[in-house]
Amino acid sequence: QVVVQKQKQWFLIEWTPSEMKDGNYVVTQKIVGVKMEIDIGGNKIGYKSTDANKQKNPMTDFFDQLMKEDLKYTIKGDLSAVVSIDNRDKFIKGLQDINPQMQKLLQAILNEKSLQKMAEPAWIAFPKGGVIPANKTWEKNSDLDLGPIGKYDTKFEFTLKDTKGKKGEDEIGIKTTLTYSAPTAKEGLPFIIHKADLKASSGTGTAIFDRAKGRFDSTEITMKLTGDLEIEVGSMKTT
Repeated sequence: QVVVQKQKQWFLIEWTPSEMKDGNYVVTQKIVGVKMEIDIGGNKIGYKSTDANKQKNPMTDFFDQLMKEDLKYTIKGDLSAVVSIDNRDKFIKGLQDINPQMQKLLQAILNEKSLQKMAEPAWIAFPKGGVIPANKTWEKNSDLDLGPIGKYDTKFEFTLKDTKGKKGEDEIGIKTTLTYSAPTAKEGLPFIIHKADLKASSGTGTAIFDRAKGRFDSTEITMKLTGDLEIEVGSMKTT
């Protein structure tokens, strides 16, 4: 049996810096908008946070709760890593209360390390120490382990393309190479992933760094992930 599933997801995330503490940035992250379109074998469900009269479906309460709690990140002053995340337990508990059956899954995919890695794209293009190398190229690697969903290893290659404006806006080209590994952990999902052959065609993007503001104005990355998954639901295997 072959099941075709199509998903489109939009998340609007707001970052608010509050203070510098021991040379680190303290920043609040809040999800302020969500839009989701899912088509599973012709069965369509959707969610849009801005709809005043949202039609009830399995996602409605979950995403409504997702936008109620925020997370507080402490980030190193050189943007090299996340030091800690506060309010994670309260954030997860609110989602668990909506659907207790998702408890193991939420604990697995929203562990502290994975939340750190999910936040990294906001500043991933920042070169080490804030200094652009003489050859105008630099690289970074990121590993995102989502437990029973699998692991994503991404290599980022950055190139300074241009600097514009009087105060300077750096335009940085991005190329990504992603490798997916099937999970070793099996608990937490209503199905088991047995085999996975997923590959990402060359991802590309652009980041704009505003030197006057000392932060990224925008980052866009486009990547297409294709391939086959063999999953088991009950005793039935599906590709």
